Amino acid sequence: MLSKAVGTAPVSIADIAAYAAFGAFYFLISAVSLTISDARRRSKAVAI
Repeated sequence: MLSKAVGTAPVSIADIAAYAAFGAFYFLISAVSLTISDARRRSKAVAI
């Protein structure tokens, strides 16, 4: 992407779509991970 930014051709939405998809996937995995972690902490707090 950086090499295309330096070039003469403009960057199209198709070039950015892969980066946006990866970011959305990473955000989803992070949100699921944090939700599971929070649920585990709450279940341990209730058990004590």
